[in-house]
Amino acid sequence: MKKGDFYGIGALVSLALAVLFSIQPWHSGGDHGHENPAEGVAAPHFQLLDLDGNPLNSEELLGKTVLVNFWATWCGPCRKEIPDFIELQQKYGEKGLMIVGLSVDKVSAAEVLEWIKDKGVNYPVALATEELFRGWQEILPESQRNVIPTSYLIDREGIVRHVHLGYQPKQVWEALILPLLPEAR
Repeated sequence: MKKGDFYGIGALVSLALAVLFSIQPWHSGGDHGHENPAEGVAAPHFQLLDLDGNPLNSEELLGKTVLVNFWATWCGPCRKEIPDFIELQQKYGEKGLMIVGLSVDKVSAAEVLEWIKDKGVNYPVALATEELFRGWQEILPESQRNVIPTSYLIDREGIVRHVHLGYQPKQVWEALILPLLPEAR
C-alpha cells in the first residue's frame, strides 16, 4: 500500500466518524440539546385488556414508574430491545417499575400473544388501537410521529419524563429509570 493510500483511508475514516458523531439519534433530555415538548405533560390515559385478558388501566399505574413502549413483532429494533425490557422489569419490578407493551401489529391478538410468550415477556402487553396510538403520538412534535419503537417513561404522578424514538440500549433506560423509582430518592 502506498503512502497516499493511507491518507485516503484516513480521510475516509475521519469523514465517517464526523458523520457518525454529528448524527445523534433523537434523544429526550438535555444531554444532547434536544427538547421534547411531550416531556412534562400528563401521559395520555388508556384502558385496555392485556393479551391475557386482564384489565390494564393507566390510572391504576399511578404511584409506579411506567415505561410505555409502542412496538410491533415485525420491527427489528423493537425485537432487539424487548430482552432488555424483560431484564429491567425483572430487576426493578418490585421496586416500582412497570413496563407496558402496546403492540401496533395488524395481526391477531393470538399471534402477538404467541410471540410474547415465546420470547418470555414478563410485563403486560396489549394491542394498541389506532385511536390510542394517535393520542400518544399527538403529544409529540409532528416530525417525530409514527416511529416505532416509541417509548415514554412516566413518573409516579403520571407525567411523561422522557421520550425515546427507536432502539435505546438497556444502560440508557436504566439511567433514566433509576432516579424515578421510590427507592432511588
